[in-house]
Amino acid sequence: VYPVEDAAMLMRYSQHLAQGHGIVWNVGGKPVDGATDFLPMVLFAGLKSAGMSLENAVHFVTISAHVLSVVIVYLAIRELYGSSRWVAWISAGFLAIGPGLSLSQGYFATPVFALFCCVAWYLANKLLAEPNSHTKALMFALASLTLGLIRPEGVFLAVFFLLGILCVKGWRQTRLVSVYFCAIFAFIGGL
Repeated sequence: VYPVEDAAMLMRYSQHLAQGHGIVWNVGGKPVDGATDFLPMVLFAGLKSAGMSLENAVHFVTISAHVLSVVIVYLAIRELYGSSRWVAWISAGFLAIGPGLSLSQGYFATPVFALFCCVAWYLANKLLAEPNSHTKALMFALASLTLGLIRPEGVFLAVFFLLGILCVKGWRQTRLVSVYFCAIFAFIGGL
């Protein structure tokens, strides 16, 4: 299967970045504003620079991300909600046979975005139980920033996760989470 539409564009940027030309459409051309899937593009370029073929790098990353998402969903449902194994298997199985593998086959980076959606969702749920945990607040903020660096709409999703925590726990119990979130987005995201 050949790369599909936007996936082919992202791979072209990754190829040129791996070759040391920067994020350009044509070698020798002006840099573009960036790629929609920024972090996956950089990861693909890094694996290409390390010796992998670009096609194998994309498939390795996206299929691994899809499998990890399935595992996170299974474990999160068992841990967070105390559900039985069969309930967790149904949810994880639904995700496993969903569009993730076909997106990987088309060379789309969407499974990477889905993985960090799962990670941020899991951490947001952990913060509902322990809103004053420095470690969980920091991990949630970093996962949220990563989500936003993978795709721009990840910023909105991360903010919605934060608003969900605020709505459920109230401002007093979630000040720590909000401070970490805003500091990470302002400092690292600002860079």
